[in-house]
Amino acid sequence: MTDTTQTVQQIVDSNCNKLLNNMKYAHPTSDVGISVALYYPGNTDVPGFFKYGSAGPGIEITNETVYAIGSVTKVFTATLAAYLSVQKIIGDLDQTLVSQYLENTSCNPSGVSGSYWDKVTFAQFATQTSGMPDEANGRYSVQLFADEAPSCPQLSWWNNNENQSNFQNNQGYWIYSSAGFVTLGFAVAAAAAAGKLTGGYTALLKNIITSQIGMPNTFAADDVPPHARS
Repeated sequence: MTDTTQTVQQIVDSNCNKLLNNMKYAHPTSDVGISVALYYPGNTDVPGFFKYGSAGPGIEITNETVYAIGSVTKVFTATLAAYLSVQKIIGDLDQTLVSQYLENTSCNPSGVSGSYWDKVTFAQFATQTSGMPDEANGRYSVQLFADEAPSCPQLSWWNNNENQSNFQNNQGYWIYSSAGFVTLGFAVAAAAAAGKLTGGYTALLKNIITSQIGMPNTFAADDVPPHARS
């Protein structure tokens, strides 16, 4: 082992073993794992791949292990909203209300209404200033990633919190909000459909973002490509 190889190995080991121990402490009943890839063209002394932990009981981590990317999808969702605006499918983000795109005709009420929804825009959701808290009610993102309309309980949560002014109290302030970005996702998918872009959120993700920037190994859980199936 060369000095360079040993030095890189020690640096990565030190940091990743510390991170792995912290992850195990935070999630004592879960399997945790870390993959690290380094790209240093022209220097073969720099190792290219490191692995720590496991991907499940008896499951070794490899350079093909799939990880959930979590809130990186927030960047994708905001980018999709910007794309719809640039393509004139919706108007300017700070002028386009999300309320017109949040509905499920099988629910009662079938949409959202109220003074909050009369003014909150795509831009506010994309910039985390919608006033929504971090989380909503239950597994509220399931329908989004399944390319379905928002559930009736989701519509009720949107309306009930609007009526109690919970969202309006914090509107305009930056709050990290998964609930807000799921809401934006539903609006993006519905606006795209109204603009004749078919397939739902997962198709938008693939056709407009991941395929275009060369990310074939990044995909929605309900849209696993054939090459990723074992």
